[in-house]
Amino acid sequence: MERRQDGLFIGQEPFRITGANNYYLGNVEEATVGGVLDLAESIGCNTLRIWAFAGRDEAALTRLDRAVDLARQRGLRLILTLENYWKDFGGVPAYVKQFGLRKTAEFYRDLGCRAAYREWVEQVITRKNVFTGRQYSNEPAILAWELMNEPRCAHVVRRQEILLEWISEMTQAVRLMAPKQLIAVGDEGFFHWLDAKSWLYDGSQGVNCEAILELETVDFGTYHLYIDQGWASGNDAVAFGRRWIREHIEAGRRTNKPALLEEFGVAMEPEARAELYGEWLSEVNEQHGLGALVWMIGLPEGPGQPYALDPYAITDGPELAVLRKYAETDQSL
Repeated sequence: MERRQDGLFIGQEPFRITGANNYYLGNVEEATVGGVLDLAESIGCNTLRIWAFAGRDEAALTRLDRAVDLARQRGLRLILTLENYWKDFGGVPAYVKQFGLRKTAEFYRDLGCRAAYREWVEQVITRKNVFTGRQYSNEPAILAWELMNEPRCAHVVRRQEILLEWISEMTQAVRLMAPKQLIAVGDEGFFHWLDAKSWLYDGSQGVNCEAILELETVDFGTYHLYIDQGWASGNDAVAFGRRWIREHIEAGRRTNKPALLEEFGVAMEPEARAELYGEWLSEVNEQHGLGALVWMIGLPEGPGQPYALDPYAITDGPELAVLRKYAETDQSL
């Protein structure tokens, strides 16, 4: 897989991403992995985004080994996210506590945190998969590495510079460890526009997606879409989502890089949600974006699947037909 201008290619064939998120895939038993992969294949997924940090001991990493190999056997690609900004599974708050820091933003500047993060990244990327005998840096199923799920750096001065410096350093480190694989950040796609009145656009979270796209070591942009988390209060969900998608694809084009809608979700009645997703996915296709990954698909909680599903999770229902239609349309572009 390689990036050429604003697209991804396998050999001479363009690769458009269609797929889903499933955060727990790398830390469950084989039968559950198989069930999720069955669901993914049924809706035409070619890519899944999963956590590489859901478990950190040898038993958990062996389960991740298995998930990577089972995905490879089915021809599915994986985006592996290396850490979490939020407290789930430890995340940045665990580093802040471990090193006795006061603010979350200090994670990006503290030398101990930076060293610990790099050690974890190296442990994963250089790990030899017990099922394939290959280092993760050579696993054909791994499409890309992401530095972190939804990094932010708010409530400090120079917040954008601090986060951008950290991203630059860590993407360079990943590039040295995994030169054959793509690199993304995993940010939510916030902008920094002068005189912006919305927190999505004013740079207050420390994220400037356009500046991130300009980094040479970043292969594609990422952005998320959640209208029911204060993102689109008072706005029409369809119109806001279409505009947000269009703005990110256009930002990618200005830097000659693709942009991926790597998380989108809303908690609502299935029929209405299916209709809304259809509108957003149509915009991705109409704008010739890199693709989209719904949050999330999964199996109901039970034996072998110990994680509670959130209100966005899709296990069945009309949304699956919409996702399947998108996958079929996307592949024909």
